[in-house]
Amino acid sequence: MSTASQQNVGLTQSEALERFHRFGPNEIPRPSSRPLIRFALKLWGPVPWMLEASIILELLRRRPLESGIIAGLLVFNAFLSFLQENRAQGALELLRRRLQVTSRVLRDGQWQSISAKLIVPGDTVYIRLGDFIPADAKILRGNLTVDQSTLTGESIPVERTAGEFVYSGSIVARGEAMGAVVATGMSTRFGKTAELVHEAREPRQMDAVVSAVVRYLVLFDVALVVALFAFAAAKGLPLASMFPFVLILLVTAVPVALPAAFAVTTALAALDLTSRGVLVTRLSAIDQAATMDELCTDKTGTLTENHLRVSDIVAYPPHGANDVLALAAYACDPGTRDPFDIAILDVARAEGSPGVRVDFQPFDPATKRSLARVRSPQGVLTIAKGAPTTLAQLSTPERNIDPDIVRLASSGARVLAVASGSSEELQIAGLIAFSDTLRPDALSVLRNLRERGISVRMVTGDTEATARTVAAELDIHEFDAGIYPEDKLRIIKALQHDGHIVGMTGDGVNDAPSLRQADVGVAVASATDIAKSAAGLVLTEPGLAGTVNAVDTGRAVFQRLLTWTLNKMVKALHAALVLSSGFFFLGGVMLLTPRLMILMLFANDFVTLSLAKDRVRISRGPDHWQIPILLAGALPLALAWTTFTLVVYLIGKLDWALDLPRLQTLTFLTMIYTGQTTIYMVRERGHFYNSRPSRWILFTTLADIVVVSVLAIYGIAMAPLPLSIVLALLAAVVVMFVPLDLLKVAVFRRLFPLANAPGPELRNVAP
Repeated sequence: MSTASQQNVGLTQSEALERFHRFGPNEIPRPSSRPLIRFALKLWGPVPWMLEASIILELLRRRPLESGIIAGLLVFNAFLSFLQENRAQGALELLRRRLQVTSRVLRDGQWQSISAKLIVPGDTVYIRLGDFIPADAKILRGNLTVDQSTLTGESIPVERTAGEFVYSGSIVARGEAMGAVVATGMSTRFGKTAELVHEAREPRQMDAVVSAVVRYLVLFDVALVVALFAFAAAKGLPLASMFPFVLILLVTAVPVALPAAFAVTTALAALDLTSRGVLVTRLSAIDQAATMDELCTDKTGTLTENHLRVSDIVAYPPHGANDVLALAAYACDPGTRDPFDIAILDVARAEGSPGVRVDFQPFDPATKRSLARVRSPQGVLTIAKGAPTTLAQLSTPERNIDPDIVRLASSGARVLAVASGSSEELQIAGLIAFSDTLRPDALSVLRNLRERGISVRMVTGDTEATARTVAAELDIHEFDAGIYPEDKLRIIKALQHDGHIVGMTGDGVNDAPSLRQADVGVAVASATDIAKSAAGLVLTEPGLAGTVNAVDTGRAVFQRLLTWTLNKMVKALHAALVLSSGFFFLGGVMLLTPRLMILMLFANDFVTLSLAKDRVRISRGPDHWQIPILLAGALPLALAWTTFTLVVYLIGKLDWALDLPRLQTLTFLTMIYTGQTTIYMVRERGHFYNSRPSRWILFTTLADIVVVSVLAIYGIAMAPLPLSIVLALLAAVVVMFVPLDLLKVAVFRRLFPLANAPGPELRNVAP
């Protein structure tokens, strides 16, 4: 079918149906979400592998109870993380809901309204003021001004005439046109940008942290196991008898509750952020917000409101600035969505002007001007508004306005001229400059981010002059202008390759790939659906304040997780050293049974989940996970508690004459009590009394001590101990706590950089 005949009748229904089957629906498919697969992935990783190995070993040893308990812990971790992510995705789905877009399409010679997803290549569409452009199309007839800021990042609408292309996702700001569809769905420019989102990787910092913690603890235990097998071989002991001991060491090394601690802590933080206008769609974004040191931000719609305002007026005598605005208002269409007309009318409405408009010709891209005739007491006045060079050529006498145009344009502004006079003779009345409106909170938000040690870089598709002006207003020293979505993605990857933790804020389709690639992707409240889907954080309230909230909350979460990790390292090293010491120095004594070890997981690790609601002081600058340094800080405390535990064991054996089962109960209680006091040591990088713990920690510590003490006294799941011994042990641990806190302060001051130590500059962040 020829182009001319197609314009008359369009496609037939049969042709449209055939092309629909060939090209598919005109939409961007969302990634399929399979709950079972997503849940199964929670059972894949370093911690699940270790737990699964422990389950197999327990089954081989015919211990179904112990293997069942470990399996329960594994499922609990997976379910907790899966549940929170499901809630976040459900909330995001509410944000995605929108009215179905319909379009006017010529089919079988008749114009009809159909769902935009049914449009196919070759369709003839009619688009006009206010319409979403449903597909990439070539204009056949008519003129348009289109806002394509969500696609390209350009804040200024662009003019398109016959023979030029318009792109899916743009909005018609002015004019009407008929066009031929050339691409739909994933083949559109919109779709190709969306495809970049799938190519961008989703960062998983917490996976690396968990893997590192497990790796170092397992390496430590492997070294002990090698030494133990060498010792057993030298002593002529049967190697098969070592496997129960190896199993206990394996369970000791696994930070069973670490995934649960991360999930609970970040889930509570996500709930808190939701109440402060930030929807968390990826829990990992909270953790990474703490370590973010570079923030790349889009300009249009993010730092600015994507709303033009009159920024400057140059009036030529005998006119004043108010006269120029009043004249320009007559040449505007009050019913338009044209951003220039809206900006003029917003300002000129307050000025008021005498006279009645008797004729109006809308802006025509061919003539680059709009015209109005106004009847006033002085007679009929002709007013023109449009491109400065065009109106300057029409004015008599011709005025040299080039210096003023250059000055205004150099600031990144778009400039229109206003002329008035008789229909035969027009004179330039003045120039009006337009710029995008900065968000009211943009300057303060960027200042707050810099105070938190985060460098800010602006990346925009706008011109360099515009970007330079906005950067100067917001005190941004680094920016990239005139770039495309793939350029933004390249910048993010380059910064990550250099070792930076990178954040990205944006609102448009053009920002979506970068939002997915960034460690912390933040979509503003007005963002497109695809941008919100790609981001890890979605602001639900206007402005950028939620970004600062996310950073502060992330750093509070980091401090809580740092405390949990330090606490776990001390306990894991303590347990491994105690068990090994019993074998090396006490004649191969098993100081803890597998059942007591598993019970200790509940009594120590899972009870410390209360750290998720601890009071913390956030860091001055970006936080960083340094697992070797944490291990170096935990080892002296573990050695000190190991020495204390062995002394208690010897007192129990020599002075209290306890048998082995009761000595095992005594060791178990010692490790529970010391584990609880360790929490209060490591939650503060300084002395323990520098900050007050939350009520939840105090309550869980008390409950833990009471429960395990009752179990020990009444001999439930362990050999019983007299009340006097239990109380004496508890008192000894409390006494030992004070000198160990002094040791901790001395060690931490040498190991932890002062820049990352919690300080008073920023507010306390409490749950």
